[in-house]
Amino acid sequence: MSEDISLKILEDREKRSEFVLNCLNEYSVCTIKANYPSEDKNNYIAWALVGIFKKVFENNIDGLFEIADKLILDGFDGRCIVYSFDKKYDCNILKNIGINIEENHELGRYIDIDVYDYDTKKALSRGLLRKCILCDDYAIVCARNKKHDINEIIDKIEFDVKRFLEIEVKKLINYSCMVELNLKYKFGLVTPYHPHKDMDYNLMVKAYQTLIYPFLEMFSLGFELDSLDELNKHLHLEGKRAEYLMYKETKGVNCYKGLIFLLGMFLGGIGYSIKNQRPLKEVLKELNKNILSEYEDETIQTFGAKSYREYGFLGARGEAYNGFINVFKNCDELKDYSDLELYRLLINLVRDVDDTVLLKRSGSMEKYKYYKNLISKSNYNDLEDIQLKTLECERNDISIGGCADIFVITVFFSLFKKNFRIEGLF
Repeated sequence: MSEDISLKILEDREKRSEFVLNCLNEYSVCTIKANYPSEDKNNYIAWALVGIFKKVFENNIDGLFEIADKLILDGFDGRCIVYSFDKKYDCNILKNIGINIEENHELGRYIDIDVYDYDTKKALSRGLLRKCILCDDYAIVCARNKKHDINEIIDKIEFDVKRFLEIEVKKLINYSCMVELNLKYKFGLVTPYHPHKDMDYNLMVKAYQTLIYPFLEMFSLGFELDSLDELNKHLHLEGKRAEYLMYKETKGVNCYKGLIFLLGMFLGGIGYSIKNQRPLKEVLKELNKNILSEYEDETIQTFGAKSYREYGFLGARGEAYNGFINVFKNCDELKDYSDLELYRLLINLVRDVDDTVLLKRSGSMEKYKYYKNLISKSNYNDLEDIQLKTLECERNDISIGGCADIFVITVFFSLFKKNFRIEGLF
């Protein structure tokens, strides 16, 4: 570690210690910080760890401790969250919660949760030594003997964090697709109770399960590629591979082509945002800045391209071009993912999204506007109203497949934000 960086890190630690001491004049304090050995304490892995454990810690104290104040400190020694608690609380219980997280969470070895007691003005002891990241010996012994190369330790942490994120992303994709599929009344979309002529519920499940690993690959591409132009190119290639796998599984039926494109772009953007510590909205806008240019080519005769040239209809590409504005606008409205919330989300999306599937199924712009207006004015509190309008859509072979894709991404991102609270990125 260079002398200059080392000095700045020490100075930053002193500032944080002084801040904690000031807080201890009124409160007990808990801090969360990544246990990361590099001199670069502000890299994406350290930030991701703090974001992950912010959620884990707050879930563990929910109902037991009320947070009086919370502040994020950034500096050369890395990001740190400082929680303040009323002095009436037993800090030993809080410390035991922290130790339990450090010892039992799969990434707990890479986080430090320290508790400072109001009465003593000191940090509470863990009472036990922590194990080494790479072997069964104690960390303090390995550090003293310089048993492991620091790059080996860093590689291990990075591998474990990325693997953890990929596993969680897989769970969230699965949950989001199933939430959409299982909603009972959806204005003509496939449900367990309403098949289409060429697809049913079981086929949709098979299709999205086939796409899980291509989606994870797209998420990983965001971490691996340094250029957004390169990322765009590789996401398109992976998307083509995903389409091939889907069509092979469904014997040529298009179940999720729109979702492959949109969710793939979104996942790649999240990976890139985390790796490069850039706001996701900014990344998505830049990643898709040229996405409408192909529609200017008269030789492209897809329905989406013709609709764009004839009506200025943006469709799925417009959602990507505009930085997934409808996802960001709606994701924080989801709290408990009840049917009531989900119906409200779906109706709002029909109102705001240019849905190429709905336009194609309607057969004309006039009919498109009719169905868009019909669904948009549905009362999400009135299940009978939604059911009647769904029956009308089903009788007339209407579907809102474009909105379904945005629905899945909105549910996914709402959960992702709740699970990984990486401040400044999402």
